[in-house]
Amino acid sequence: MPGVYINPFTDFGFKRIFGEEEMKHLHEFERIPATLQTKILEKVFRIAEFTALSKEDKLEYEESLKVYNDLKNSLDTAEYTGFQKAEEKYVPLLEEERRQKEKAQARIAAMIQKRLDKGMSFAEIASDLDMDEDEIIGIVEKFNGRS
Repeated sequence: MPGVYINPFTDFGFKRIFGEEEMKHLHEFERIPATLQTKILEKVFRIAEFTALSKEDKLEYEESLKVYNDLKNSLDTAEYTGFQKAEEKYVPLLEEERRQKEKAQARIAAMIQKRLDKGMSFAEIASDLDMDEDEIIGIVEKFNGRS
């Protein structure tokens, strides 16, 4: 049957793909055998474990899942809310800091350009402004590329 899709999540498909006899006692295993460790079979194994539980154990398990999901959702909500509050508080501060740095760099670039217009070398400008020559060249390249 090449090219035919068989859904492993239906009874027919599961039996067709994995065989009926091999999976009959899956719930009796303490852990998944190495030969059966695939995503689909891991899910099937968990379902088989659950179906093997007594009615009381199933109710207790379902209740523990509810508690787990409630706690996880509460933590996820708190984390999301925390991120939102931090973003509201700090993004404007970071943007203002970025604007201040750009203004300072623009002032430095203007000072460098004035000195270059007067015919000073990069080494002289670096000495005059107490900066590294490579730093001066980087600023000039950045601001000349912007124009």
